[in-house]
Amino acid sequence: MIEEKKSTLNAEKVQASVKALKSLIKSKSKKKSLFNEDNHQILLQITCVKVPDVKCTGILRPKLPNSLVTKSSDVCLITADLRKGVKIDHEPTVRYYNQVLNRHNCDSLIKQIVPFRQIRAEYSTYEMKRKFSNMYDFYLADGRISERLVKQLGKPFFKNRKFPIPVKFDDNVGENIKTALHRSHLLVDGKGQTSIMQVGHSGMKIAQIAENVVAVADFLAEKYPGGWSNVRSLHIKTPNSKAVPVFYRLISPNDVTRPVWEKSQPKAAVPVSDFVNTCMKKVTVMPDGNVIVGEAEVSDEEEAPQPVVEPSEATEKSVKGTEELPKKAKKRKVEIEDAEAEYLSQWKQKFDRKMEKIEEKIEKRERKKANKKLKKQDSKAKEMKKTTKKNVKKSK
Repeated sequence: MIEEKKSTLNAEKVQASVKALKSLIKSKSKKKSLFNEDNHQILLQITCVKVPDVKCTGILRPKLPNSLVTKSSDVCLITADLRKGVKIDHEPTVRYYNQVLNRHNCDSLIKQIVPFRQIRAEYSTYEMKRKFSNMYDFYLADGRISERLVKQLGKPFFKNRKFPIPVKFDDNVGENIKTALHRSHLLVDGKGQTSIMQVGHSGMKIAQIAENVVAVADFLAEKYPGGWSNVRSLHIKTPNSKAVPVFYRLISPNDVTRPVWEKSQPKAAVPVSDFVNTCMKKVTVMPDGNVIVGEAEVSDEEEAPQPVVEPSEATEKSVKGTEELPKKAKKRKVEIEDAEAEYLSQWKQKFDRKMEKIEEKIEKRERKKANKKLKKQDSKAKEMKKTTKKNVKKSK
């Protein structure tokens, strides 16, 4: 089946389902008294037709037309360290990034700046990571440390769906932070048919939430594994409410091929290949870390069809071919052979020394044992003499 690159959502139907969800939230909030929680998270539940074959777990970050951040929401910015070290104070990095935010007039968007070293020092245990995940509503991170940060933060952030959104720190830091605050995140791990992401909150208008849902559907048609043809249904809900359907499709799983999803590499990641003298072959290193060792390079003269010649001429040509090899490769071979010979000689010397020491220890032990035996024999002989003397005296 061909992948569909456009969603087939109707904006009016989406608004009707959002209106139904809002009425459901109001009916529940009337029953609960004391505190009125105005901003409930509105989540989009995505169900796929076939679970994708995910080679590496990744996160999709669709851009929403209406931001999820409110005036009362707290945003935390996790930054890279200015100086590396364990015992270095992290206050200078906080001051530096505060100045950067002031210069770009975006200091009002960020409530707290946390350096990466502070996370490693103060939030190392599971309990502290869990508390840190509940401190703020949204997390931004410097793009240079985003990959390391995911491993450092661990499971609590995955459970709360509070993945740090990477921000590029360049001349347009203010715009980059604003665009990052307009993004949501969807985890792609291939462990089930359903996945959830936030598309709004109950404080937003119905049209704004519907606009976000349509934008996410268009994003899924392009970036989701299998495209729009692999999306079976879309539902909207709150964390504690029932799901309201937005889109549903009746399709057999046999009509859809299982999609394969691989994590996209950065633009700067390019395969690098070069001729290695140690193995005399062309080696290519791929962006994902895989190494491909090619066959030995052959010159153009050897590839071309050669006429049948006499044995003497063939031997001469083979000798010439060996002479035409690069001088650096020959030198390298000689250096490697010399190094191997030196290493073997050193290893033999060390081995001989160790064997000599072991033999000396064995000789010492044998001497001690022999001396002990002699002492025992002497002591027994002396005791025998004493006993014989006593017996002689008694007999007299």
